Formats: sequence, C-alpha cells, structure tokens
Amino acid sequence: MPIATIRAGGVDYPFIALSGVLQEPGQTVEILERDGTDGESYRLFGKHSEITDLIGTVDLATAGTMRVLAEDLAALQGSIVTIFDDNGQQYDEVMLLRVSKINQQRVGASIGGTQTIGTAEQLASFRFEVQISTTE
Repeated sequence: MPIATIRAGGVDYPFIALSGVLQEPGQTVEILERDGTDGESYRLFGKHSEITDLIGTVDLATAGTMRVLAEDLAALQGSIVTIFDDNGQQYDEVMLLRVSKINQQRVGASIGGTQTIGTAEQLASFRFEVQISTTE
C-alpha cells in the first residue's frame, strides 16, 4: 500500500516511499552592503523554505507505464503540488522545481508497493527538488 503521494491538479501520484525532510518555510532576508558605506542593511522577502531533495520510489507493471509516469512527473515541473510524506504529514503549496528519474530496474515479482493487481515488473526512483512557499 502506498504511504506517500504527490497531488497535483486533483491527480494523485502514489509512491512506496517519498524520503527526505521538507523544511518549513520561514522569513527570508537579504543582506545589502555597499562599497564605501559603513554597516549593512537588510531587506525582508517572502516566506519560503530551503530547497529540499526528496527521493520517491515507485513500482509499476510495465516499462511503458513507467515511461508515461516519468513524462507526467516531468510535466509537473514548475507546478504547485501537495505532498503527503512517509510520516503522514501533509505539505501544501510546494513548488516542484525539478524532477529526474535516477534509477529504473526490472524486478522479478511484485514487492507489494503501489500495485495491488497483478505483478509489478518495474521499480524506479525519482529525485524531486522542492521548495515550500507561503502567501502570508
């Protein structure tokens, strides 16, 4: 049973695991310095988190369905998504900055991941670069 999900536009993308630690958003500050002047100034910007890498692991029935999933996930780059992590925590307003498939392999039997009917033949890992932002 999948325990992690990326939700975008009402579509859920389930994962066996979605590993990584999402950083909570906080106030961002820029330090302003000018040559020939004493001291520093600060400029406040919006609230967002540090960029975080998440690794998602998924199993699918065929290499063809894995290819379609990779294309669908790549199309989400630049989108705001909701993430449900391995610990059941929900993170809203997450910017999906970059998606890349980092591993794909054929497996001999279903491992009991996202596939409930039939046998999963493919296991893959994806890297997601994400950043939580807020409109506060």
